[in-house]
Amino acid sequence: MSDLYTQLRTLLTDVILPNLKSIHANQVEQQFQTDCLNKNLEEFQTEMQFRFAELRTELASCRLQLEDAMVTLREREAESADDSAATSKKPLIH
Repeated sequence: MSDLYTQLRTLLTDVILPNLKSIHANQVEQQFQTDCLNKNLEEFQTEMQFRFAELRTELASCRLQLEDAMVTLREREAESADDSAATSKKPLIH
């Protein structure tokens, strides 16, 4: 048991304690980088949500414009068909 205790103490004093400050500094740096990454991800998420909202609005506007254009086209086609029908019914000799 004494031998195990001696080995643990040697490990602690020779390996762990000298590197403890650098280990702690690395942990602090990793935490800082993790926080920065999380912040960047949150900003990206917010930006994407905003952009998708803009795109949904733009898509809705395009749909309305397309529907209006289709109504106008159908009205013109109907008028054109009416004009063609009226012209074809006119007698050739006046």
